[in-house]
Amino acid sequence: MCDHCGCRDQGAIGQLMRQHELIADLAQQVRQALADGDEPTARTRFGEMQSLLTPHNKWEEHGLFARLTRQGDYADQVRELEAEHTGLHAAIDQAGLTLVGWRDAVTRILDELDEHIRKENLELFPAAHAVLDAEDWAAVDAAAPSACACGGRCGAA
Repeated sequence: MCDHCGCRDQGAIGQLMRQHELIADLAQQVRQALADGDEPTARTRFGEMQSLLTPHNKWEEHGLFARLTRQGDYADQVRELEAEHTGLHAAIDQAGLTLVGWRDAVTRILDELDEHIRKENLELFPAAHAVLDAEDWAAVDAAAPSACACGGRCGAA
């Protein structure tokens, strides 16, 4: 988590980071359930993680990513992160259809997700904090989901 530049204090970034923390916590619960041989719990937690990830990624893409692309300096980085979103969602969808090898597929997804969250928290969010203006942040806020799938744990209204 980025705690050195103040980006966490920006409303939308703070909420997105808290959502990352919730997603990472569920990912850890999936890993623990797999380590314990408890596949039903792992599948349940994985589904909960997916239910948070989908609206979270849409908010990033339609809000933050759109404004950073419009700003211009971070368009390449945004395209890379959008491609990772697409790849993660495709892998998650495919894992749901997998009977054999589910554990390995999920482990790969969680590893990729960890790296993706790291890039956003430590690279993209500080950059956004530095370059976006009040109009941009209003647009990011407007793109937020009307109801957060986390039940308000991320600080969303």
